[in-house]
Amino acid sequence: MIGAALVELGPAAQRFAAARALRLVATGLDVLLAATPEEAAALLVAIIRQFVPEYRHPNVSEALVEAEAAHAARLVPRKLRPQLVAFAVESAGPFDVAALHAAVRDGANIAGLLAAGDLPSALAVVLAASATTPAPLTAAAVVANPEAFALLRFAVSDDHDALARAMEDA
Repeated sequence: MIGAALVELGPAAQRFAAARALRLVATGLDVLLAATPEEAAALLVAIIRQFVPEYRHPNVSEALVEAEAAHAARLVPRKLRPQLVAFAVESAGPFDVAALHAAVRDGANIAGLLAAGDLPSALAVVLAASATTPAPLTAAAVVANPEAFALLRFAVSDDHDALARAMEDA
């Protein structure tokens, strides 16, 4: 289920990858991250249109939105529809397509880092997953990779410290 390259990175790297994947699946956001940024945005637009039919996003192809409409209708359970109306109305405005995709990715990476508790292993997984050829874990490689750099920035933040403390206290 996981690649040999990930196994070779060790147990902390495996914990990072497992926690990252579990976070995505538990939140249902794996659907967004599995798609390209524009496809993910089209799915969000299609969901919003179930509640705000006239909503259009200037940076999302109408053809993609139409293609995602049936998928979106299946994703939203009928019991949740009343709760989602406010979210849909509030979301029916402009949003940054790339930032949406990056936020989903970064949130999963944060969960993985907190579970693994090992920044070098987490960064090694991110670099290995995003490279066509494995990159060594160097400062230059981390800075050059937006996903790895975002994870590093979180790791040195007060938010990381607060969340790590809260997990220790739980």
